[in-house]
Amino acid sequence: FLWDSSWRYLWKGFVKLESSWKEVSSEWRICLSTQSSADQLFWLAHHSKVWSAPISVSVYVPDNDYTVAVHMIAYLQNCFTQVRDLVSFHFIYPANAPPNFKYFKYNSSISNCQDPENFNRFLVNSLRDKGFQMFMTNVSYPQNLLRNIARQGCPCEFTMSADMDMLPVEDMSSDLNQFLNKSEVQSCKKCAYVVPIYEISTNVTNNPRHKAELLELKNKTLARPFHIKVYQPNQGNSDLEKWEKFNVSETLDVAYDIGHYQQDWEPVYVAKADTPSFNERFVGYGYTRISQVYEMYMSGYQWKMLTNAFLCHRGFQTTKNYSNQRKQQINNNRIKYNKFKKLMSVRYHSK
Repeated sequence: FLWDSSWRYLWKGFVKLESSWKEVSSEWRICLSTQSSADQLFWLAHHSKVWSAPISVSVYVPDNDYTVAVHMIAYLQNCFTQVRDLVSFHFIYPANAPPNFKYFKYNSSISNCQDPENFNRFLVNSLRDKGFQMFMTNVSYPQNLLRNIARQGCPCEFTMSADMDMLPVEDMSSDLNQFLNKSEVQSCKKCAYVVPIYEISTNVTNNPRHKAELLELKNKTLARPFHIKVYQPNQGNSDLEKWEKFNVSETLDVAYDIGHYQQDWEPVYVAKADTPSFNERFVGYGYTRISQVYEMYMSGYQWKMLTNAFLCHRGFQTTKNYSNQRKQQINNNRIKYNKFKKLMSVRYHSK
């Protein structure tokens, strides 16, 4: 395990890696980088059904969550060929809560391959004790460290950094792979291709497979832009009303340029892997993506909206369930962000 730059966390890359990873990865220009706590790993089963390119996953494994992660990854690799062949895992933990592996037996009927979410929940309920729960209420999840390590684990020229519970639509990886081969894409060193995110109601059984289905759900108020009720600037600069009216293209392409920057914008995008890293001073919730996108803006990136691609997030988001801890983290990171913007102004010689 290696120390991070803050000397508060340790990490190890490429654990639980299949030998076919390098060979399979060489076929792709795009890699999905994502991060997860041990209780959210079941989402990889859903990713494996719609995403065919490499995936690089950073997993936060303090204390007993290490055992949860080890068992859940073994389950996923056994049940889902795509996870076994296409996913690399990287472990991160805080120095004051090192991995604790517990010998753990369970009835094989619980681990059937039909319900990964239920098995993940079973592991969490069996292995997280009260001491762990108390510990977790007093620590901040190091999102940006996890994002950086996941992105470093991608073997491809282009990456898309999305949260674990943001699911691509069918064929998005192959569509992106074809799009990224275009000469105008290859020649643009500082282009970022924005992918819209939509919340899908829990009353919907299956995520939309394409844009027409998404718009049909939105017309029935069963889908809406991500965080539209939490923090409108999240995707405000993407102009999703314009995107929704834009005709579906036969192949994935640029719908329109986003020629301006709006404060507190935090899109998910596809870009070359050498984009500015996620600043690791931001831990917990709030301004973790915003700060990285702001640095991209300051360093001169161009933003382009893609035609057909989008991500789905299960459930409508509100702030009513935000804990006091989360609200405090957002306030703390807001203060850090105001200082960060001044540093970026100095770095990029902006007035």
